[in-house]
Amino acid sequence: MKKFLSILLIFVLILSLSGCGADTGKNPDNGGDNTKGVNDGTDDGKNDDTNDSEDESVTITEQVLIDQDGIKVTATELDEETLFGSEIKLIVENSTQTNITVQARDVSINNLMIDSTLSCDVAAGMKANDSIVFMSSDLEASAIDKIAIVELRLHIFDTDTWDTILDTDPIVINTSVSESYTQSYDDSGELIFEGEGIRVISKGLNTENEIMGPSIQLYIENNSEDGITIQSRNVSVNGFMVEPAFSCEVSPGKKAFEGIHFLNLDDNGISQIDTAQFYLTIFNTDTWDTIIDTDPITLNFTQE
Repeated sequence: MKKFLSILLIFVLILSLSGCGADTGKNPDNGGDNTKGVNDGTDDGKNDDTNDSEDESVTITEQVLIDQDGIKVTATELDEETLFGSEIKLIVENSTQTNITVQARDVSINNLMIDSTLSCDVAAGMKANDSIVFMSSDLEASAIDKIAIVELRLHIFDTDTWDTILDTDPIVINTSVSESYTQSYDDSGELIFEGEGIRVISKGLNTENEIMGPSIQLYIENNSEDGITIQSRNVSVNGFMVEPAFSCEVSPGKKAFEGIHFLNLDDNGISQIDTAQFYLTIFNTDTWDTIIDTDPITLNFTQE
């Protein structure tokens, strides 16, 4: 599995070097006992003068993330200078008689949901070194200058049967700048939905991503007590029905920057997006129960 992921990451790097542009966004808020270095306000997305020097390296103290039922996962190091971005190095010890796979779920950095890569297979009675990888393009797209606080859950299952062995509670990893770094979040834009503790803001078009195509950039804020998933339905561009790529999970109290991506506008002869219409369906990530289906949303774009 790790070999496959390495090949996939190399492929992504090659595409990135060919000129892909990252989706642009700024970041969110939230507080709590385990989020000492993250402010709970919003501004223009720039970090204030209380932040440490840009040259300061960020580290973590070795930390046992889980030690239960013969399975032990230890975070040993934060490396900011890897080929693809930053990664938290792990040692996974499997003292059971079952082959296991360990994956990371519901990952956030500084209270902002972010994609990560971890799928570690460990045979019965063995150990493995692996890493939770954060792509530099994803960090930049969310305006994360420093990794202050990482929160995640570990999903562990039987490699052979796919039966779930364990899902952990949220695990918090505080870095060396968790006390001093302040993450700011840019929630400017057009408010297109607010209700049930959820806010969705359109931040305009991004036409620079050559891999995923043009996209409508959204800032999503989940102040409810449940994890949510947001998807788009009945999407049209310039009056033509299209099939976008968009499905965003946001944990309770977290934020996300995500795009509604349009891959094949050329099929409809669309060279630029003037108008888009869609509705959002929001449901509970765990139960799949619908929270709300919004009224149709229409966005008009002026391009130079």
